[in-house]
Amino acid sequence: MSLNLENLKLSRYLIDVEFYDKLRQQELVILYSTRSGCVKIIDLFSWREIKQISSKDINLVNSLLDSKILVHSNENELQTILNENNQFLDNSSKLYFAIQPTAACPLGCGYCGQLHSQKNMNSLNQLLLLERVKNKISQGKFNALHIGWFGAEPLSGIGVIRKLSPQLQEIAAINNLKYGAKIVTNGFLLNPQLARELIDEHKISMIEITLDGIKEFHDQRRHTKGNKPTFDKIFQNVKELIEINNNKCHITLRCNVDRRNQEGVTPLLHLLAEHNFQNNIKFYVAPIHSWGNDAHKLSAEKTEFSNWEIEWLSLMYQLGFKVSWIPKRKKQVCMAVDKNSELIDPSGKVFNCTEVSLVPFYEKEGTNIHELGHVGEETLFNELHRSHFGSFYNEETLQAYSCHACPILPICGGSCPKEWKEGRIPCPSIKFNIRERLLLAYATRLKEDKICNQSFI
Repeated sequence: MSLNLENLKLSRYLIDVEFYDKLRQQELVILYSTRSGCVKIIDLFSWREIKQISSKDINLVNSLLDSKILVHSNENELQTILNENNQFLDNSSKLYFAIQPTAACPLGCGYCGQLHSQKNMNSLNQLLLLERVKNKISQGKFNALHIGWFGAEPLSGIGVIRKLSPQLQEIAAINNLKYGAKIVTNGFLLNPQLARELIDEHKISMIEITLDGIKEFHDQRRHTKGNKPTFDKIFQNVKELIEINNNKCHITLRCNVDRRNQEGVTPLLHLLAEHNFQNNIKFYVAPIHSWGNDAHKLSAEKTEFSNWEIEWLSLMYQLGFKVSWIPKRKKQVCMAVDKNSELIDPSGKVFNCTEVSLVPFYEKEGTNIHELGHVGEETLFNELHRSHFGSFYNEETLQAYSCHACPILPICGGSCPKEWKEGRIPCPSIKFNIRERLLLAYATRLKEDKICNQSFI
């Protein structure tokens, strides 16, 4: 007797990939629920029965229901996802401040939209920032205080970090909060002595550094403001950072890519592997995008970049890098949607996006259009925050941007709210190469004998 599936339907947030397994000599289907993150492998015949809403395999149907591959026909999946996302944000117990200690940066990268100056956060704004952190803690139930040191180049403002960091750690300790910190840096000033200080004294647990390909390509675009090369110094700093790290800190290398430097990524991966970096870092590529400028015009088309990415991921796997083929559910796309996250710039201005401060393009009559207020003002977060990108997670918004029906919505979170509002399509590369990722994940897990029970492990 067949199971009646009339009350069920296939999830709209489902990726299916049909393929022939030569080793097993079988036609199979990979089913990936972007809602649950579950991956199932079934034979083609069973898949056709499922699609026809008819099956005799009760265990299979129940398994697909549990995995959100099948869902109840009356469920509004979009609303479920949005409710889960908003509930996640409402229940967040982490307080996050991104801090720009300075507007200075020694590099003059052509695609950067920021206007750099020698302005550091002054003592008054430092004091107001600390008071703001205390006030926010008093308003909610938090168990963690996280700090992100951001630029311009945050290490150009190391003096400010040295003043603020101990006091922020003390505030966390007094309030019984876990303390965590990260830094995004170009790596130019990150000598071993400073690296030790960041890790040991300032409790930096994640350092992200940018290398835009091998020396030939990197130095053409990430040079000093005096047009001097930077690759050799940054690479040496990364090498010495790895040597002193002792697994205390997560090290990430990001490669910003457009048509001008994409040929430099493959040799960079080989260079990193030659120095055994693959066991000590995380590496990823990011397409160049607008930062209040027209940098996005030099970027590759979405499908072209996604093809490059697959080639680089495959090479990374071959070279021994840790590769995440299948992304996880993203319930918070970025800090912009989180009422418990803010960015404070060197002048004490408050934002909820890292890509709008210090950017002249957003200045209108002397005021940044994305500014939420000043660090010393009474208004904290809440409604004003929500009005700037923070209302992104509602059904009307996502339908307006055509995200609501996209099968990868749960794992991309709708992508960048700022990009959507500025009229650009920020869909991530994974939208265009998810099927290739699933096939490669299957192949690599099969090779590693990590497939069982019709699932990826």
